[in-house]
Amino acid sequence: MGIGTLRRHYPKTAATEPSEATVPPEATAATSLPEDLPLRDKLEAAGYRSLEDLRAVSEEELIARGFTRRQAARVLEALQELS
Repeated sequence: MGIGTLRRHYPKTAATEPSEATVPPEATAATSLPEDLPLRDKLEAAGYRSLEDLRAVSEEELIARGFTRRQAARVLEALQELS
């Protein structure tokens, strides 16, 4: 039995089979960082792309990602004001 003969036993292709990894649109919706957020560019460079990414961020985590203690405090203060 050659490889070509398996096709008649398995006629479905990946394009016709439903994907099990579909994600509902509301699960991927993210709130982008506000334009006036302090250090927005640095936050994006550190991997924070949305407000959801920053929800549980701590001062120590920001410091570990290259922020100074003062910068981390400014970011956290601005996030408190948004809530």
